[in-house]
Parts: sequence; C-alpha cells; structure tokens
Amino acid sequence: MKPKYCTRQQEKVKAMLDALADDIGRHPEILRPVPAELVYRIRSLVGGVEVDLDQQLPPETNDAGAR
Repeated sequence: MKPKYCTRQQEKVKAMLDALADDIGRHPEILRPVPAELVYRIRSLVGGVEVDLDQQLPPETNDAGAR
C-alpha cells in the first residue's frame, strides 16, 4: 500500500526494501537467524521505549547524508 504522499527519501527507502525483498525471495538460503545474544542486547537498549506509530517523525535537523 503506497501512502498518499511519499517523500523522495521515502521512495529511496522503499526501493531499497523492495530490492532486499526481491533478493531474499530469490535466495532464501542466505538468511541466518539472529543470535539470541544480539536480541538480548537490542532489547536492553530499547526496552521501555514507547513509540507512537501514528505520530509523524520530526524533520531531520542535522543529517546531510539523508538527501
């Protein structure tokens, strides 16, 4: 489902994710499970962080590489 309004950056991300999905579809044998230790570390870093998926992210203020 494509959003009504899509920024140039969002289009780039979508194109990258589409290419990744295509690659995974053609070569599922390259997928590897995520080690439990990494899952634990990620959860320890972001545990308790609340995210409102309906809230728009603020514009980047100092990210010259995002163009």
